[in-house]
Amino acid sequence: MELITVALSDIQVDEKWNSRRSGYGDVKTLAESIKKDGLLNPLVVVRINGKLSLVSGFRRHRALALLNKETPENGFSTVKVNLMEFDEKRPEQARILNIIENLEREDLKDWELAEACLTLHTEFKLTSGQIAGRIRRTPTTIENYIRILQKCMPDMVEAWKAGKVDAHGRPITQSRLLQVASLTKPEQREQWEQWTSIETAPAVSEPGKDDAKPSKRGPNRNVLSDVNAAIARSDMPKDWKAGARAVCRLMLGETETIPGIWPPKKPEAVKPADPTKKK
Repeated sequence: MELITVALSDIQVDEKWNSRRSGYGDVKTLAESIKKDGLLNPLVVVRINGKLSLVSGFRRHRALALLNKETPENGFSTVKVNLMEFDEKRPEQARILNIIENLEREDLKDWELAEACLTLHTEFKLTSGQIAGRIRRTPTTIENYIRILQKCMPDMVEAWKAGKVDAHGRPITQSRLLQVASLTKPEQREQWEQWTSIETAPAVSEPGKDDAKPSKRGPNRNVLSDVNAAIARSDMPKDWKAGARAVCRLMLGETETIPGIWPPKKPEAVKPADPTKKK
């Protein structure tokens, strides 16, 4: 990269390149920081058809534009930028550079990285190995991210993005989604119902009642959820799965009965033979 000084107005900003960002955050605070300490990290640009296009530093660019609008005498009408080289015959490379540069953020979330990997794979046909080499991740990690977004049902993915927990209080994490990614859609729906079902959620006692007595469900809720996930992934018939879940709940103390199975009926007492009757 080459460090050059250019007019801020000469830098073109394509907002669609920044469409996956969750927002610009507090631009005013950043502007105040730049006003006080200067621009510590230069913007990153590429030259396309003789014009400069912004690749990285959208918040910084907005902050600089805000400073120029409010106090033009601050001297930020020109800025230092890193000019990246790329093949102008392949303008899509600028978009790839933009995505990869934004993955260097410290506040990057796993789902944002997953979406970026999916874009690089589907739109630009990069392999998991090519993506991994550019963002310092393993090919397996990239494949797992892509698998989650392509295979998991939308409700699960959205819950992961939002940082939600299931009915048992367990976070919807990347590792849990990876476990269900191999399931069929009906099986995933069944698993999702298990995660969100109130029936399998830990019991909540009334305040001041049985405070000294631990809940039966509390210690076992994670075990029950894991076993339910294993049952959902199995090849057992549906009625067998229902039976297996019922037995699991019984063994963990989540229930005391299984209709028609437990507790077993007491055998009828055998009447002693009447000695007066002849055989």
